Order: sequence, then C-alpha cells, then structure tokens
Amino acid sequence: MKKLIILIALFSIWISAFSQYTNDVSDVQVEKSPKNIITISPLGFINKARMKVERGIGNYFSVGVIGSYYYGVFPGYQISPFLRVYPTGEGLNGLYLYVKGVYGNHSPIYQISDPYQHSVLRITNPFESTGLGTGLGVQVLSGKNKSVAVDFSMGVKFMTPARYIFDDYYVVTGALTNAVYYTTGPGSYFDGFIGVGVAF
Repeated sequence: MKKLIILIALFSIWISAFSQYTNDVSDVQVEKSPKNIITISPLGFINKARMKVERGIGNYFSVGVIGSYYYGVFPGYQISPFLRVYPTGEGLNGLYLYVKGVYGNHSPIYQISDPYQHSVLRITNPFESTGLGTGLGVQVLSGKNKSVAVDFSMGVKFMTPARYIFDDYYVVTGALTNAVYYTTGPGSYFDGFIGVGVAF
C-alpha cells in the first residue's frame, strides 16, 4: 500500500510539472542551455552514496530524482522524486525552490537485551519510511557549453519514525540509533545537498 502511495505521488508530481509548463504563457526566450544534469554528492560519502538526475521542462521547471544508498547504522536505500521551480527563467541555472517526496527502505541491526535468556542479541529490523521535504537552492552551470554543474541546496524534511519496538525486549542501542536517524541518518530534519556533475 505504501509503495502504491509513493507511485501515485510521483506520478502526480510529473503531471503537475507538465501541466504548469503547458499553461505557461510567457514568451521569454533564453540562451540555449542543457536540459539534463547528472550529479553526485561527494560529501555524502561519509554515510551514503548519493546521485541526482534532473530533467529541465521549459525555462522555469524541472523534475528529477535523488537516489541514496546508506551504509553504516541504517543500511538501505532512499528515493526522492522532486519538482523544482527556477523563477529567473534561465533553465537549470540559478536560484530554485523545490518540493519532494521521500521513500526509504532500511535494515538496521540492533543490539537488544533478552530478559528471559539474560543475553544480548543482534537483530536486523527492516522498515520502510516515507516523508516530504521542501527548501531552496542554487545551481550554477559553467564551462564550455555550460557542461559543468554545481548544485547547493538547504531545506527541511519530515519522515515517519524508524521502528524500534521488539515486544518485551529492551533495545540497548535504541537511543543512540534514534539520534543518528534524525541528525545524519535517513530521517534527518535537515535536508541539504552539495553536488557536482555534468550537464548536457
């Protein structure tokens, strides 16, 4: 059911973007610029590998997706389809506002205390998470044919909580894991992105 909701949300974003572009009555023309960008986020390598794919729609809009693979405390993946608005009308270059949906699937390993066996167990606890995010950023295209892209954004993100309940068991690492989830993990309230890539 959750996956179906995510698919419907993604489809709605695409429909919204195309609808707004079709209804745009502006005749402003800009210098021909790239319509596609593929970006990686080097700073994310601390706890994840992250890549962004973006497609421009006219001079004011773009759609795309950010894919992240987390390792460490919360191994798993996160997919974030987004819609961007570039108010300056310079295509994929300049200031932008964004909204996005988020879907994640993670399998953290917890140490738990078994009150019956008087032992500590390691249990994998897979869970899904969903959320929404918004913010603003700036993307600069430079180099020959504007083929080099530098992207920086800041925003906020709200995710469903990680699942920690193990019936009668006591989660030994729960408090620390929870802090990581909401700070540097996939549930982080801060939604930042710094990336470099190619535009074509």
